[in-house]
Amino acid sequence: MSTGSTGQFSLFSAAWAILVKDIRSEFRTRVALNSILLFSVTTMLIVGFAAASGEPPPMVKIALFWVTLFFAAFSGLSHVFIHETETGSEIALRMAAPPGAVLAGKLCFNLLLTAVIAVVIGPLFWLMLGLSMARPFALIAVLAAGAISLCDAATIVAAILAKAGGKGALFGALGFPILMPLMLVALHATRLTLIAEIPTDVIAIQIGGLLAYGIMIIAMSAILFPFIWDQ
Repeated sequence: MSTGSTGQFSLFSAAWAILVKDIRSEFRTRVALNSILLFSVTTMLIVGFAAASGEPPPMVKIALFWVTLFFAAFSGLSHVFIHETETGSEIALRMAAPPGAVLAGKLCFNLLLTAVIAVVIGPLFWLMLGLSMARPFALIAVLAAGAISLCDAATIVAAILAKAGGKGALFGALGFPILMPLMLVALHATRLTLIAEIPTDVIAIQIGGLLAYGIMIIAMSAILFPFIWDQ
């Protein structure tokens, strides 16, 4: 086996080991999952009671959904790096794995958490608010692309915040300006999926924009993370 292949295999193995470690740690403590589910259920109940007193327009309902998803994700995804600092395992992790493997493992773990958030919040929120589903498959694609990009940004923000000695309370404040363009595109793309007359290629362009944002964040993270992690 060549040196390059061995290096790639070692990177993959280290990333997989970090992912498994974080999953096992989450099953033991359930800190991130509990905080996400608690925030999601509480917000959905509040929004459901508020919507019952009147009928807000569809754009307001979509905005409520994405804001809920944003803060639900940021209430739990910040734990991925902060708990390494709090438990004192950051030095051991830095010695055991290269920065690229750490970033990949943490990102995969956050993707799993984000998938749980989307699966729990999405159907319940849509049913409680009574939103139509003119393009269900396009809607699922928009939610998936938006959630992936949200997770990409949340992961690198968590790394910056952990190295700066910040706490989870600052996570949303730091991440919101970064994710504002993503939120605007996600709102517009979601609104288009509620209109049956909108051509499919128009929605596909919006989905491409969401994915392009996520790819850009991953590329920037891959460049910046080694400097952030080694500080």
